Amino acid sequence: TSPNKSALVTFHNSCARQILNLTKKRQKENYIFSQTILNALKLPYIETLLFKHQLRYYGHICRMNYNRLPRKLINSWLSKRRPHGSPRITQGRYMKSVLEEANISIQNWHKIANNRIQ
Repeated sequence: TSPNKSALVTFHNSCARQILNLTKKRQKENYIFSQTILNALKLPYIETLLFKHQLRYYGHICRMNYNRLPRKLINSWLSKRRPHGSPRITQGRYMKSVLEEANISIQNWHKIANNRIQ
């Protein structure tokens, strides 16, 4: 979720500052961007790492047998309306949004996942 993601970004940036022994005050005074700190440490953005791990996990799910629970969860659907108060974003919809963000077509992602070299 978005609040969890922003908290993780904040934690990642604060850890990078601690490695360089740089305070938030000194960072602001010297106009040092978080990107500059991450580049100095040769660290990727945390969003990039999350994105990479999500795509890897979805590929793993795609290669699972159909009788496994994660695979059933992705491929299942209900014909009824959702109960009031239940989350609108399902695991399948979230996976679809991640694949769209990676410019992977929904129709071809099975083929790409089965070809582990790409």
